[in-house]
Amino acid sequence: MSTPTLIGESTTERVKEEIWACVLDDDVRKIGLYGMGGMSCKDIKMEFLSKEELRKLFLDKMGRDVFNIPNLKQMAEEVLERCAQLALAIVTIVASFKPLIKDFEWKDTLQEFRKSVIRTNDGEKQVLKTLESSYDQLKGVELNQCLLLCALFPKDFKIYKQELIENLIDEGIIERMKSRQEEFDKGYSILRKLENACLLEGGNDFYEGMFVKIHDLGISIIHSNVSTRYPKLSTLLLHGNRSLKNVSDSFFEHLDGLKVLDLSYIGIESLPNSVYSLEKLTTLRLRGCGELKQASSLAKLTTLRKLDLRQTRIIEVPDGLEMLVNLIFLDLNMPKLKVVPLGILPKISHLQYLTVYWHLKATVADEEDITSLKELETFAGHFDDVDKFSMYIRSLESRRLACYQIRLGMWGDGGELTTFNLASKRVILQNCNLRRGDESLVLLNDTQFFEINRCHDLRSLCDVPSLNHTSELQCVSLSQCEGIEHVLSFSSSCTLPLLQIEKLELWFLENLCVLFKKEKAALA
Repeated sequence: MSTPTLIGESTTERVKEEIWACVLDDDVRKIGLYGMGGMSCKDIKMEFLSKEELRKLFLDKMGRDVFNIPNLKQMAEEVLERCAQLALAIVTIVASFKPLIKDFEWKDTLQEFRKSVIRTNDGEKQVLKTLESSYDQLKGVELNQCLLLCALFPKDFKIYKQELIENLIDEGIIERMKSRQEEFDKGYSILRKLENACLLEGGNDFYEGMFVKIHDLGISIIHSNVSTRYPKLSTLLLHGNRSLKNVSDSFFEHLDGLKVLDLSYIGIESLPNSVYSLEKLTTLRLRGCGELKQASSLAKLTTLRKLDLRQTRIIEVPDGLEMLVNLIFLDLNMPKLKVVPLGILPKISHLQYLTVYWHLKATVADEEDITSLKELETFAGHFDDVDKFSMYIRSLESRRLACYQIRLGMWGDGGELTTFNLASKRVILQNCNLRRGDESLVLLNDTQFFEINRCHDLRSLCDVPSLNHTSELQCVSLSQCEGIEHVLSFSSSCTLPLLQIEKLELWFLENLCVLFKKEKAALA
């Protein structure tokens, strides 16, 4: 659980002396408030909130004065009483009542609380009962299923939200929608509801806000509600077990119902043969299996919708990939991959997500193959030729990608495709032979991030005319370009939308003389 906050001035004063006594004690390793526990801890029992503190917190969390609404006043008083002067109880219960407007909604929800929240003098039991009631009040199977999925992760484990939503999609908890963006919107909505119900804990700042973790008490609730019956296994998560180097070939023979298999970041060098016969499998994650060098035919896995081979050492596209006609997610960001053979991508035309490693030898075989993917929403990859790049960009003008990260030019052995934000639209040029004022380079007008590295023929950004047509440009980066003498020139031919750029990065530009240059007017 998150670090407790002492609510109310009088409450703080009542325990302050005892807290300081613990701080000054050499034997004390950790201080916890009542109900937190832990080894070598001294528990300090938090006093109940005063009635004034209780009402103030209740109104603050409710966001409106329900005590002044005649048809809600009596019910609000009962709800307040049932909070038992506990801060967490207020936060949890108010989360259920806050969105309710009509009195009949209040009556129905209050009746449920009367049945589930039994008054007790034991503060810890009261909090647990309150959270349990909050769990029971969850509307929609997907909320319960999401919480159950979170319980599979270790205690206090920070779950990356984007990864968790991917899991919800893979598990079928989030039903298939028209686009991946809609599915992610649904996922973030589910997580927000669970956070509001105090069953998941999210961060407050940008970094911590990318993660959630399940409360210890939430785990207790789930364990008490999970059936003791074991249905046929449909999900197996072995993520992160790097010491797992050998799995018997027969291990998966009797797991015919398996739908989701996560073997990410484990130490295997080859997949058990029985994996290739899991005909109900919809998700296969092998990301980060750095010792995995080969994969046999995937032809039998025709129900597969997601295949993640990122950061494996596989050097060739697995046989049978073209048979996976239901595939919507394919990550081929593999450092040893040599080539994507011609004709494969058009056969898996329902792809919504595609990334391809941008090592020099791993260029996508043909830009027309990617152009054929009409349902593509997220793309990351590399083109080695300006004309091929521009041809693909032109094919996108009639349909917008939700996000993309495209490299153009010559790369060495490095440069793995990094994980990028769902809203990111980035183009990176490196070692390109761009002529000044070359009109052949085409950019999408919604490009947000534009980087130029080691392109020595350019004098300024004005030598990239297609930048003039971008309408959402946020960041421009110039790095190690020997020909750059100035960033921009003020002339009628250079109309780069400066006002919308939020960030300008200039790195190792040896011949940069001025930032902005004013062109002289031509003589009559």
